[in-house]
Amino acid sequence: MFRLFFLLISRKTRSPPMSFIQYQDGPLNKYLTISENKMLVFGREIHCDFQMTLDPLISREHFGIEKDDNGRMSVIDLGSTNGTFLNDKRLENDIVPLHDGDNIRAGSQNFIYYEQMPSRKGTQEIFDEISDSVNQGKGFKTMMHEILGDKIPDKRS
Repeated sequence: MFRLFFLLISRKTRSPPMSFIQYQDGPLNKYLTISENKMLVFGREIHCDFQMTLDPLISREHFGIEKDDNGRMSVIDLGSTNGTFLNDKRLENDIVPLHDGDNIRAGSQNFIYYEQMPSRKGTQEIFDEISDSVNQGKGFKTMMHEILGDKIPDKRS
């Protein structure tokens, strides 16, 4: 059983850096990866990449995010009625480069732009955390519950 535990935590996955948008969906933070090959369109229409059908302040095609001619991710308002705001400044007809942590607001929706996903912990960091937990008196079942939540079947059931 311990062997399975260490196999699970020792798998190290690395993905290439990708830009993404963080947004709120009820109480949850969710993330949307931005394609580097085409414009990501936000709006009410069914063909939009990110639909916001319940917000009356959102236009059919409200704003887009794409790679500009200089290779930077940029935001552009697509002629929306109520405007797109970057860090509380209304966008005009310009393509504006995005920077890590920029806030984009359209209607009542807020999005945060990140240049790349945060790096995942390395194997050594995970083992150090486990070692610290064991030294604090935590047992195997407690640590597995912290890692996997309620996904561990209880043998007593």
